Amino acid sequence: MQLFVVTFTGADRPGIVDRLAAIVQAHGGNWEESRMAALAGRFAGILLVAVPPDRGEALVAALRAVAGLTVLVEEGEYTPVEAEDVWSLSLTGNDQPGIVQQITTALVKAGANIIDLQTETEEAAMEGGVLFRCIAEIALAEEAVDGLAASLEAIATDLLVDIELV
Repeated sequence: MQLFVVTFTGADRPGIVDRLAAIVQAHGGNWEESRMAALAGRFAGILLVAVPPDRGEALVAALRAVAGLTVLVEEGEYTPVEAEDVWSLSLTGNDQPGIVQQITTALVKAGANIIDLQTETEEAAMEGGVLFRCIAEIALAEEAVDGLAASLEAIATDLLVDIELV
């Protein structure tokens, strides 16, 4: 099977996912994995599609032709990650500029690779203000975990946020 990573964005409206799924199905493809969200009136997503090699070009052309969407298609490859090297990171605290940058700098310095990253802000019901939440899955060698944990503890103290690495 040939793998394609498809990213898209367009005005949020009903039926976008159904249209993409129909195209994948029509070309004998399999919808492997995806992340999608409505953000500020736009709908954006990324998905992984596996398709028989002889159907790849037609699938790509059909996806790029969807009216109202900006679509980028790139060929992917299978790159397994050992389960023991996957860690979960969560952060919660008052929203402030620079949180994501400080966390990602610590991850890079430790040699971590982000597998999945989700962030959001929400009104803090009891305290007022805005809370920032981050949940990430990272690939990191066992021997680098203690160093990353120390870096994250320092960041948590500086930013007054709660960070957990498990």
